[in-house]
Amino acid sequence: MSHGVLQVKVSSLTTNTSYPSLSVTVSLGATSLATSKIRHSKGGDDWTEEVLEFDYDTDVHEDTILVQVKGSREIIDEFTISALSSPQTFSGSNSTLTLSTDFVVEHGIDLKKTSYMFPLSYLMVLLMWFVPQHYPVPYQANLLLTTTAVIYLGSHLSLHLRSPDPNGPGPSGESAGEVMTAADAMRFPFVGSAALFGLYCAFKYLDEGWVNYLISFYFTFAGGMAVASSFEPIMQALLPGGLRMTYTLKIPHPLPSAMLGPSPLSFEVSTSGVLSFLAGSLVGHSYFVGKHWTLNNVLGLSFCVQGISMFSIGSYRIAAILLVGLFFYDIFWVFGTPVMVTVAKKLDGPIKLLFPRSLERNEEGKLNLSLLGLGDIVIPGFLISFMLRFDADRARVPEAYNPSLSFPKPYFHCILSSYVVGLGFTLWMMTKFNAAQPALLYLVPATLGSTMGLAWWRGEAGELWEFSEEEELAEEGEKGKTERNTLKKTPVKT
Repeated sequence: MSHGVLQVKVSSLTTNTSYPSLSVTVSLGATSLATSKIRHSKGGDDWTEEVLEFDYDTDVHEDTILVQVKGSREIIDEFTISALSSPQTFSGSNSTLTLSTDFVVEHGIDLKKTSYMFPLSYLMVLLMWFVPQHYPVPYQANLLLTTTAVIYLGSHLSLHLRSPDPNGPGPSGESAGEVMTAADAMRFPFVGSAALFGLYCAFKYLDEGWVNYLISFYFTFAGGMAVASSFEPIMQALLPGGLRMTYTLKIPHPLPSAMLGPSPLSFEVSTSGVLSFLAGSLVGHSYFVGKHWTLNNVLGLSFCVQGISMFSIGSYRIAAILLVGLFFYDIFWVFGTPVMVTVAKKLDGPIKLLFPRSLERNEEGKLNLSLLGLGDIVIPGFLISFMLRFDADRARVPEAYNPSLSFPKPYFHCILSSYVVGLGFTLWMMTKFNAAQPALLYLVPATLGSTMGLAWWRGEAGELWEFSEEEELAEEGEKGKTERNTLKKTPVKT
């Protein structure tokens, strides 16, 4: 199911009779698009190892090849062998041949070429966090730049989801992240509605301070773990080589193995992991004590990056079910009831990003802040990261995890641009009507419409609609391959 190069390595060749010249011809049969070519000619019967290469497509070509041995340009022996065979020795009436084959997937990209946009996104997040604390930055620009950079980072970090986890349960391993099902997508708006209305009732009938205390404690703890996970790769890169150490801790326990597993429990602890955990704990504690908006954003941004990078939407169909359901969910709870706005204003926790409108404080000594719920970043981010992984499949990107790798990303660039336009339109509507707006009202048509429109224009709508990451991962796990084999006969468009 891939196009690439078939390498035929002829290790040795001996003949019963001496010939002025020897050659080996490899062909792919009558239906082959390749033609037979003489790859080697040498006087006498002394053969030096030779590698023959030609284009090969598993969708088009037969699974056997014809190897002909020629002496003085006449066929003296021929062998029909598997196109993918380990080293074997073949004996004919006039010659003995030892050869092996290897199929090298053609990725269509330069694996050494990286994109500057990935590290630039890290820098953009840092700048948009630091600069508005000291200099006035239009909150609209801050919001758009921050969300774009975070989605870019999370999407590229999600490329690891394309590989089955070799340590996952089951014979083939499972995805390195969580995968949503169609049933999950259909339930999501109802579960979200129940949680939202439950919070509304809690604020209305219970002590607001205690509700916020409990919610803040939970999300601060979880946010600290998210910060630690986000910081660890950065910490690993910054540490000198001598400090990049990993230890294995074994802790015995008296409980049955069915409860906690066999004793002792084994844990791997790295220097970067410990330092990242300390950093996350410090950020979480500082936020819980002071509730400063900058620390709120550190926790919120970490939630976004980890959520987008660790969660797979499964397929475009599931994404459509989820987003259409949340489209109506957002409209109902924002326009139809005061529930969403009330909860957003009263809830004091890192479940939203805050952007200062100016550095001047109001009569209460506080900054005037605009907010954006994390759901308006993470939910569209699921689809945006999925489209990046779809691009990676079409570009034949290997499963080796490199978030900086440069490859054609037409769908990703299209949907990310559409997201920015949709979010910008949300801000414009909010300013025009001076009222809260359901962001998904604009983001869902922008993201779904742009991607399906591009797929229709490129003639790939059916392929996009049928593409399923769960099926691809299961297939790859069964075969134990490290190269993606999902690309079809059609050429890659850029």
